Amino acid sequence: MATLLVKQPLYQQLNEALRGLVSSGEFKTGARFLSEREVSARFEVSRITANKALSNLISEGILEYRKGVGTFVRGGVLDYDLRSLVSFTGKAAAAGKRPTTRVLAFDTIAASTVSSRIAAALRVSGGDRLYTVERLRLADGVPVILERRFVVEGL
Repeated sequence: MATLLVKQPLYQQLNEALRGLVSSGEFKTGARFLSEREVSARFEVSRITANKALSNLISEGILEYRKGVGTFVRGGVLDYDLRSLVSFTGKAAAAGKRPTTRVLAFDTIAASTVSSRIAAALRVSGGDRLYTVERLRLADGVPVILERRFVVEGL
């Protein structure tokens, strides 16, 4: 039986093309990126498709949208596809285990209370607020991962 090749959806092809613009150096870290209208014209796609592709790159952390200003290339872009990361739940289930989670702590804190390394990674300053979540991940009731997450309140 022959294997059929399925063409990627247009917005995924556009995602790859836009990632290529960033990785090629055409748009440097911190530089203003193409607008939805510019993407639409340059790649001859609808504005809806351009918007979907740009939104994807923003959610992946490659681009950053600044209200009233535009879209910019973020620094420290990861060079691997974040969609390929496997979740704990998926990995445990694939191993035939029953994944569960226990939330141990949830709080709102000032950014000034976290280490400078964490504040820098989250791009926050002392006056910003963070949610902090501590949770225990279990597989068949056996503790596997203790997670502590910080989420910027404004996001």
